[in-house]
Amino acid sequence: MQHFNFPTQEHIQRCKELGLFVSCSTNFEWGFGQEIYLERFGKDFLDKPVPLRRWLDAGIPVAQSTDYGPHQPMFTIWQSLKRIHGLTGDSYAGPDQKITRKEALRIYTINGLSYFLRKINSVLLKQGNSQTWLCWIRIY
Repeated sequence: MQHFNFPTQEHIQRCKELGLFVSCSTNFEWGFGQEIYLERFGKDFLDKPVPLRRWLDAGIPVAQSTDYGPHQPMFTIWQSLKRIHGLTGDSYAGPDQKITRKEALRIYTINGLSYFLRKINSVLLKQGNSQTWLCWIRIY
């Protein structure tokens, strides 16, 4: 499931029951934290977006995406750990949502690749400058 940034505990449980793999993006907090999360949803909402710790504790595979910039891998890994709003410097993740460096690396790298491969489990079409490459991928 893509862009699952605001799940309730019931959503998380249902995803586990269905065996879903989810992706989300803490980079949205960097750019939209003040405007969206605080001003539109209120202060009580600030610890709810992108609950990486709850996904992990529930045993649900989660991957980080970079739909919203900055798009650099190291920034996204850092943002997974710090959860900071770019304009104010405020952190929006409470202590109960902290993840380790190892978890942040796994979410971005191994889980990111696994999510990508699941998403394109039949055909990946890549166009090069002068030729088209066709790779068949099958996930068992």
